[in-house]
Amino acid sequence: MSQTSYALRTSAGIPGELSCPLQDAVLDSKINALAMPAGIFVAYDAADDAVKIPALAAQVTTTGCGFVKKDVAIERQQGQTVDYPAKSGVTVMRRGRMFVTTEDLSTFGGQVFVRITANGAGKLQLGAVRSDGDSGNAIALPGCRFIRTVAATGLTEIEYFGTGTPDAT
Repeated sequence: MSQTSYALRTSAGIPGELSCPLQDAVLDSKINALAMPAGIFVAYDAADDAVKIPALAAQVTTTGCGFVKKDVAIERQQGQTVDYPAKSGVTVMRRGRMFVTTEDLSTFGGQVFVRITANGAGKLQLGAVRSDGDSGNAIALPGCRFIRTVAATGLTEIEYFGTGTPDAT
């Protein structure tokens, strides 16, 4: 029997999972400078042509690259908080839609902010997303918005259009 109906929007998945068809995303393969989880924002690391977790505002607004895609073939080890060890290959979504974990609520159409300092309990992951600047601990990410409303911390969906990085397509 053939399928007669299709969902317009996918169900919530896992952090770093694409929520758009593969042909609608722009993906890039990079080497990660440090260990990192999937679903966070990363910036170019010019020192070794890799990507790194942003720790400065300019690393989000100027050299920002995109979001780390989850590779379902790589299993996170029990008790680990990272999906990729340092100097491994990662796929970065430079444009498209993705599921990510937000530190606070998200509202459809709202501006996405990226954490640039490890400040406060439960707010230690640099590159994580949230809905406000958190007193200067997060910076607005140009070209990125929430496309799913979530009332508290949890899995949400973002749409990223890219920031005009040097090799953006």
